[in-house]
Amino acid sequence: MCDQCNYQAMLTATGLSPTSHRIRVMEVIGSNSDPLNAQEIYTTLQRNHSINRVTVYRILDSLVENGLVERISGWRAS
Repeated sequence: MCDQCNYQAMLTATGLSPTSHRIRVMEVIGSNSDPLNAQEIYTTLQRNHSINRVTVYRILDSLVENGLVERISGWRAS
């Protein structure tokens, strides 16, 4: 969990523009102690913001490519 992370600075440091959607995705990821899948991130964002599912997937891909998040394949909650 990351309560005091500066997501804007993190994105900028990797060369990504700190768009509102990217920052919101980072906030959702940072506010959870357990790994989330793309659908869970999308559902959480949809509660308060209008965002396209494809946009969430593209953002996640760019975050992985730039080393800001890790992709975990086959993870299942117990």
